[in-house]
Amino acid sequence: MTQKLLLSNENNIMKIGIDATPLAIPIPCGSRNYAENLIKNLAKIDLKNTYYLFSINKINIPNQKNFIFVQIPKVIPILKDQLIMPYLAKKAHLDVFHYLHPFGSVFYKHPAIVTTVLDVDLGKTYPLISRFFFNRITCVIERHFVFKYTKEFISISNTVRNELRNFIGHKYYKIIKNVYLGIDNNCVFSKKLNTSKKYFLAMADFASRKNIRTIINAYALLPNEIRRKHSLRIISSTLSSAKKFQQLSKDANITPNTKISVNVSKSRLVTYYNDALAFVYPSLYEGFGLPILEAMACGCPVITSNYGAMKEVSGGAAILVNPLSVKSLFEGMTKIATDIKLQNALREKGLKRASLFSWEKTARETLSVYKSLQ
Repeated sequence: MTQKLLLSNENNIMKIGIDATPLAIPIPCGSRNYAENLIKNLAKIDLKNTYYLFSINKINIPNQKNFIFVQIPKVIPILKDQLIMPYLAKKAHLDVFHYLHPFGSVFYKHPAIVTTVLDVDLGKTYPLISRFFFNRITCVIERHFVFKYTKEFISISNTVRNELRNFIGHKYYKIIKNVYLGIDNNCVFSKKLNTSKKYFLAMADFASRKNIRTIINAYALLPNEIRRKHSLRIISSTLSSAKKFQQLSKDANITPNTKISVNVSKSRLVTYYNDALAFVYPSLYEGFGLPILEAMACGCPVITSNYGAMKEVSGGAAILVNPLSVKSLFEGMTKIATDIKLQNALREKGLKRASLFSWEKTARETLSVYKSLQ
């Protein structure tokens, strides 16, 4: 049952509202992962302030007194987002309101809105939304007003911060705080090395930016000896995407060497990272690239793109390739498959790089942003 809204603010206790709708996204994705881990770790570090989590669906929230679920009535979606959630948020007399992604009400003008920007290019990140005119226009309008009313932004990388600065231009000055994402504590290195059976691991979803076609074509160029020893395993977030990857593998004549898994659990993903020869992630666009760090934390060498957030996040601990070049990726995969010293060096560098990131650190820096608006 939804707890009653607290209407008092005593002893400098902040009342923080969070648009928790990303928690209800049905498939694994960056927005849901960010929401889950941020909220879980805010609960871990903050027993003082009161958090109101707004969502139309029943969601899992921390089981402690200072976290309150506020259910939005199930009505027409546009009314839910634009009118009802703002009404409930105003009723709670919040000190801060946090959008976990930059889409919300065009009417809610709270003086202390914090907005997290995971990425800026909607066409690359949300191709299905961008394909439909009404959805695209709705997202553009919502984002415009959310940006306009935002008091302080949280960007998840320097790459996003620079894109955001260019996007909002000089129309209005905004503070942009860079807060890196963290790594799940379950992402650990098992230290069970078996190089004779390891595979290349790739990850993709419905978005073409994940660049699976290039991965498949580069793998197909590898010598038979390498392909017999190291298969290609692709993790897909949806069944429809998996079918497309199967066809691409068939077209490249590598079906016997390709294994595709759909919507795997976090524990299974950690096993895949640990058992992989290398994680191949030549994405064309990312706001952060969290799988890069997850793989590194599991002792898996990484091959990724030589620009943007991928280069930034990998921090010199990965093989960098031109994601637009099949040849460049082929050369990177060949190096990692034939050079054990390189494998070990990248494993050690990756573990050190990953140790610099944690969700608790993300939560503490986010809480610091809330406090700065008091």
